Amino acid sequence: MQTFIADTADVIFKHKKTGKVVFTAEAQIAGITGSEESEIVGGIGNKALYTVRHSKEVGLTVQNATFNLEYLAMMQGQVVTNDTSIVTEVERVKVEDGQVTIQGNPMGDVQVGLSNGEFRTVTPEGNTINVSGFAEDGETVEVSYSKEITGRTIVIDATKFSENYEVIYKTIEYNTETNEIVRDVYFIFHNASPAGEYELSLENGTPYTPELTFNAMGEANSNEIGRIVEVDRERD
Repeated sequence: MQTFIADTADVIFKHKKTGKVVFTAEAQIAGITGSEESEIVGGIGNKALYTVRHSKEVGLTVQNATFNLEYLAMMQGQVVTNDTSIVTEVERVKVEDGQVTIQGNPMGDVQVGLSNGEFRTVTPEGNTINVSGFAEDGETVEVSYSKEITGRTIVIDATKFSENYEVIYKTIEYNTETNEIVRDVYFIFHNASPAGEYELSLENGTPYTPELTFNAMGEANSNEIGRIVEVDRERD
């Protein structure tokens, strides 16, 4: 029976240390790459003398369809926590009746940037700032201030690095003649280490699809890096 694969794979990440499933990915791309050193050259003309195959490497690439903070946590060797941080906000607001009202709740004084390039430091009353005397009604000013935020947080720690995971891809095979689903296919990698490199590129109008790359390795005292398993579906 001839079959084909026309879908991406569901991806499961299982933490090696704890044995817990960290999360499952809605993958757009689930890729596998393999390489090995194989050629020896020498002699006059630097010709190929014989082939020795060694240093087999397997790499995994998972591109998620949605943003997931767990991806970045895996690369940093961290967990997502609920924590408090201090950030700087900037708002552009119009002066009315000698004052402006901002959306956030500032901590301490705020800095007001005027249209002529000057800056003034002002103590706010709540989220209202009195700018009479140096800003005209109808003028748009730029207010920058510090505020406290609380949310799901990853700490980027220079002393911590990604840990190892078991990675499982699961997809399906179709019968070429009937187009029915006939098999489940599992790609199982027992011990995979996330690569430390990553890129986070945010572009207007383009969804950010985080991508993880892994180096698949063998278990201790084993030459097995992974396995591929086809499981027949039961038919009525």
